[in-house]
Amino acid sequence: MLSFVLWTWIFILVVAAGCYRPSSPWTFADFPRFREYRCRPTASDHSDEAAQYLLHRFRPRIVVAPGAPWPIDFYRDYLPNTVLRDADQAGKVIATQVTREILQQEDERLHAYLDLLQVPDLRRDGKTPVVYGRLYHESVALFDAEGASMSRRWTFLKYNVVFARSGLPAGLPWIYEQALRLMRLDPDDWHQLDNFCAVHIVLDEHESPIAVLLAQHNHHRAYLIGRDLPLPADKRLVFAAAQRSNELYPDRGETTPQRHRTIPWAGYLEYLLSGKHKPWFTADDIVYGRAAGGEEVDYELAFLEPCDPFYTSRCMLGQYRPFFGLEIGRNGPPGADYYALPELMPLGALLTASYLHDNDADDIQAVRAAIGRQRRRFNAAPLIQHGARTLSRDLLPHETRCPSCALRVQSYSR
Repeated sequence: MLSFVLWTWIFILVVAAGCYRPSSPWTFADFPRFREYRCRPTASDHSDEAAQYLLHRFRPRIVVAPGAPWPIDFYRDYLPNTVLRDADQAGKVIATQVTREILQQEDERLHAYLDLLQVPDLRRDGKTPVVYGRLYHESVALFDAEGASMSRRWTFLKYNVVFARSGLPAGLPWIYEQALRLMRLDPDDWHQLDNFCAVHIVLDEHESPIAVLLAQHNHHRAYLIGRDLPLPADKRLVFAAAQRSNELYPDRGETTPQRHRTIPWAGYLEYLLSGKHKPWFTADDIVYGRAAGGEEVDYELAFLEPCDPFYTSRCMLGQYRPFFGLEIGRNGPPGADYYALPELMPLGALLTASYLHDNDADDIQAVRAAIGRQRRRFNAAPLIQHGARTLSRDLLPHETRCPSCALRVQSYSR
């Protein structure tokens, strides 16, 4: 028992040391250079019929683990079960009935946060899950066959899959799991509101799907359709939400649950790709695809205005949860538009920087150039440049042969 308690405290100290961030920014949205991306002009209006048609046509299939919670509607299921509090006044309640308008009014309050008092259960209540759809037109910097710089304007169909709360990866080592519970930290309820789970379906100029961009644990991964993922006949790609953490992964039809390495932040991308240079605190996501017992969720597609607080709020949209004054990642998130570091906010840059493959030596070298030896900084520029070249190389052979049917082939080896 003594050794268990000792290891518990060592674990807690390691987690605190690895997760602590200076307390000056209240949420991720307070980092410099985010303001210019609020209500971005590249996003379509929610009433745009052409945008809604494309979003419906290519909407992905979403699978959850057996018995796992369903995606929710932020306004129907989440907001009515919250109160708005002020952390500067010891959590004093600002509003007991929180509305969209109240969130907009309180957006500039320094330390306001939502507190979810009752977790919604859509299965019990017989409600239909909701996924938010949104369309962006973005320029993507690439290279032509001769190596000259070029730019393509592609369409990004973004689907936000929202959950009432998020837990730590289900593949957490046993001793970590028990240590957290001993300290009354619940791995099943790590933070309230999970609004960053997102699928981006990328369309070329001919409105053909050519790539996928997935949000996963404070980083993103990009997949080329035809090279990394096949396109189903109905053009609806399938993604499975990891048990407990909700992170989305491609469902490749595996008949057993799949384990995926996870990292706390982008500084450990080399470990994510290669399994080497393992961080102190590691865990695996466990993913149940449809053939492994996962449950496909029948959802409705909903649309919000580009400046809706769900996207743009700087308030914490979940409970403020410091641990002995330390920030260990348990606080609620800000609006869903603050999904990456500012230099990666243009979706074209995020796509190329995230085009990485497991155990690929060139990709691993590019990651090393981005994170440095000490992993204390993250320079996105090398990844953006490297990804633009590899994406161009993998994309152009198909377009050269068939410019009007980019990447409709179902298999391609690098």
